[in-house]
Parts: sequence; C-alpha cells; structure tokens
Amino acid sequence: MNAVSRRLQKMAAQLERWGARVEVVAAHAQKAGLHASIYEHQRVDEVKALYVIARTRFDEYSAADEAGRRSLEGSLRDAWTDMAGAISSSRR
Repeated sequence: MNAVSRRLQKMAAQLERWGARVEVVAAHAQKAGLHASIYEHQRVDEVKALYVIARTRFDEYSAADEAGRRSLEGSLRDAWTDMAGAISSSRR
C-alpha cells in the first residue's frame, strides 16, 4: 500500500468516527426535544453540514489524480480543520 492509499484509509476512518459522533450529537439534541435550546439545534445542523462538506471534499480528493489532489489539498485541509473543531466543541 502506498502513502496516498494509507492516507486515504486513515482519512476514511476519521470520517467514520466523525459520522458516528455527529449521530450521537444529533440523538442527544433530539432526545432533549423542546428542552434543547435553539442554539443546540442550530449547532447540530452546523455539525451535520460541516460533516457533509468534509465528506464531499474527501470524496473529491480521493477520486482525483495526483495533480487534482494537489489542487484540492487546501480545501480539504480547511474542511478537515472546521470539522475537527466542530466535533471538539460538541464534546463540551
């Protein structure tokens, strides 16, 4: 397995962990129902949207050739950073 394949495999695993965390956060907000604040519901929506963006950027990156991956690295890195921050703040 080459370095790119290993990197893609690690990233796919991270997306799976994030996806599971998004589901937990959404379930907690849904369970709280009306007791959850509007902010909490908005936060869940934001985390879900950031996950979709990170997943989309990953899919684009993994489907690209070497030159395409180089051009997509910045947007993938930004999406990854945003998602990591959202997940980190959702644990508080």
